[in-house]
Amino acid sequence: MLMNYYRWIDRDAIQFDFLMHRSQRFDYDGEIELLGGRIYRVPEISVRTFPAYLKSLSRFFAEHPEYHIVHSHLDALSAPVLCAAKYAGVPVRIAHSHNNGFEPNKKYPVRLVAKRFIPLFSTDLWGCSEEALNFMFGQAALKGQANTILPNAIELSNFSFDSAARERIRDNLGLEGKTVIGHVGRFCYQKNQGFLLKILFELCQKGENATLLLIGAGEDEQKIRNQAARMGLAERTLFLGPQPRVSEFYSAMDVFVLPSRFEGFGIALLEAQVNGLPCLCSDTVSPSSNVTGQVRRLSLASGAEKWALETARVIKESPHRMAASNFARNSEFEISCAAQKLKDRYLDLLK
Repeated sequence: MLMNYYRWIDRDAIQFDFLMHRSQRFDYDGEIELLGGRIYRVPEISVRTFPAYLKSLSRFFAEHPEYHIVHSHLDALSAPVLCAAKYAGVPVRIAHSHNNGFEPNKKYPVRLVAKRFIPLFSTDLWGCSEEALNFMFGQAALKGQANTILPNAIELSNFSFDSAARERIRDNLGLEGKTVIGHVGRFCYQKNQGFLLKILFELCQKGENATLLLIGAGEDEQKIRNQAARMGLAERTLFLGPQPRVSEFYSAMDVFVLPSRFEGFGIALLEAQVNGLPCLCSDTVSPSSNVTGQVRRLSLASGAEKWALETARVIKESPHRMAASNFARNSEFEISCAAQKLKDRYLDLLK
């Protein structure tokens, strides 16, 4: 989401620099540097390193008084960053919420406490959706502070249905004659890929010649690979890793399924809709993600068999892909327009 905006924003007016919480280089580092951005690094956040982390933040802002806007994307853990920025005199401090839930892991209680402090240190509260704003900041804070919904915008024309790409990819992957269930997302608790395997199993039990196509990487990938093997689905599940031209793979799919346990705004769901794919998602995904009004929503509590039946139904009832992919080019989700609005918003805040 950040890189989409960074590529399209007027960098003569606004420059993004990045403060990272890891020491190693990552996929976007080279592109950031090529576009003129600087990358700074502080220690990873943990209970053990927290005092050193706070000191590094204070030192960073003391050494870099040139920054007039700090825009934090750490969800609940934005509080310490914005606290350090406030005491360093940074005039604009934006907390940005990207989700409408937390993973119930060992950090869960810390996050619940930390998010309560965010309004004390921020000047502006932003989110990708109303649900993300309400979850992270609460109604009381939103009434008392400036708040903004910044859409997770994309380059819409890149995701239009491409019949040639569909034919090429399906041929390369041996998918002809198969029903292809698609999913794009990081392998993690939130995205719930294990449930996709249960859906696939139910479809196969009903005689469907189905294949699950998974694009992405993440900490749970090996766990999902092991689950696929245990369920006898290894040959029906394709792990394709991150793809530089993921837009082409949407065209190869027959349905997009997103069974997230929580989701502030599903960018992949937006991309799939632009492609004209029939889409099915959990009712824990923000309703604002349904930008076409055509996404089917279903409770995870309904069970995998119900999801399998609904998956088959949305494929059967979906409109013609070429017609469905004619998404409005003046949409608020068009990155060229959204980046212009973001630049204007930043400049207004600086005034």
